[in-house]
Amino acid sequence: PGPVGGPGGARGVTGPGGGAAAGTVRAVVALVVSPLTASDNSATLWSATGPLAGPHIGHAATALGDGRVLVTGGLTGFGPTSAPSIKSAEIFDPRTGTWTPVAPMPAARAYHGAYLMGDGQVLVIGGRDQKTLLQEVDVYNPASNSWHAVASPRHPRTGDQLVRLPAGRILAAYGTTDGTATAEAYDPVSNVWNEIRSPSAVRAGGHYVLPADEHRS
Repeated sequence: PGPVGGPGGARGVTGPGGGAAAGTVRAVVALVVSPLTASDNSATLWSATGPLAGPHIGHAATALGDGRVLVTGGLTGFGPTSAPSIKSAEIFDPRTGTWTPVAPMPAARAYHGAYLMGDGQVLVIGGRDQKTLLQEVDVYNPASNSWHAVASPRHPRTGDQLVRLPAGRILAAYGTTDGTATAEAYDPVSNVWNEIRSPSAVRAGGHYVLPADEHRS
């Protein structure tokens, strides 16, 4: 099952069970775990939800402000024959256990980053569409069920994670695809990306932890 991330999102496989050799996914299911029973080994921790509209592999999952979960993009197959990336997006409602298709992304992408911004919108960055590496950044508005483009960073990124910096900026580092170690910060107010001091090494799929005393807007 695909993981569900917090503000920074998470990537994984939702809808396992297909034959890897054929590169297809035959089961479209999701599982949820109850935090209330996670410490009780005698309790049932996992339960099945309703089925998704379609499979997602290498997608991003982002917890929305109202408790629902947005799943974006990914691939429809895996294995030796990689499937094309997809534009589709779905929202899971834990109150009903159901998935609802929402407006598709403007561009198909997989292995992208996704982040819940302070205003409740979700920023989606980078990733790839088969062999094409993406720089484009799109923002999803759950209130209007719509997408709009914002400024793109200088470097395409895939396998990236995002973290909120003080004053509401968003850091994108690692995951670069041109062989260089770079970091950029996005300011949603001015819609501008600025390069900042580069990390010491090139990494993909990195994770960030912001110290507790830095969690302020």
